[in-house]
Amino acid sequence: WKKVENVGGYVIYMKLGKEKYKAVKTITNEKIVSYTKKNLKKGKIYYFKVRAYRKVNGQKIYGNYSGVKKVKIK
Repeated sequence: WKKVENVGGYVIYMKLGKEKYKAVKTITNEKIVSYTKKNLKKGKIYYFKVRAYRKVNGQKIYGNYSGVKKVKIK
């Protein structure tokens, strides 16, 4: 994903098939703009999306979700 300025980090969400999205990783370093999910099952299709956040007065304020990335494991 592309770097967003003035953020505290990113949250990566994943789903398999018709499941609901689940947060799979929170990245607390705004300079990191990639993530590799391991142990995915062959032949399955996974969907990923990301959103940035920053802390304001101790609370996380979230930005919009990215577009969805569809990944088929071979």
